[in-house]
Amino acid sequence: MSLRHDERSAVTAAEPHQAAALAAIHRGALPDDFLPSIGADFLERVYYPATFRSPHGVNFVATEAGRPVGFVTVALDSSRFTRDVVTGQWPRLAYFAARAAMRRPSHLLVSLQVVRTALFDRPDPLPGEI
Repeated sequence: MSLRHDERSAVTAAEPHQAAALAAIHRGALPDDFLPSIGADFLERVYYPATFRSPHGVNFVATEAGRPVGFVTVALDSSRFTRDVVTGQWPRLAYFAARAAMRRPSHLLVSLQVVRTALFDRPDPLPGEI
């Protein structure tokens, strides 16, 4: 899928080799958000690769002259997407969360709240999210 604004700009389905670019945009736009606070290498090596593997979500990237300048991740089913992203990743997630907590101890509480929400809170009645 591709949407073109002009010859220089487009929105297309992102590809796995663009994970580092998505991570850099994410960190730049939301540096104090939970996921970027875990670390750039977490986003590049764990989170975004897992989002590309999930059949319950899709990443779109906006490019200008072929260079990524923006993106959006769409979860078609948030609960399943989250499960896909964390399945088999617990040791890596724990490592990155512990490392972030060592840099900023308050991060441990935030990490525990995010895990509790993901595992135990009732899902939103609308399954998808952007």
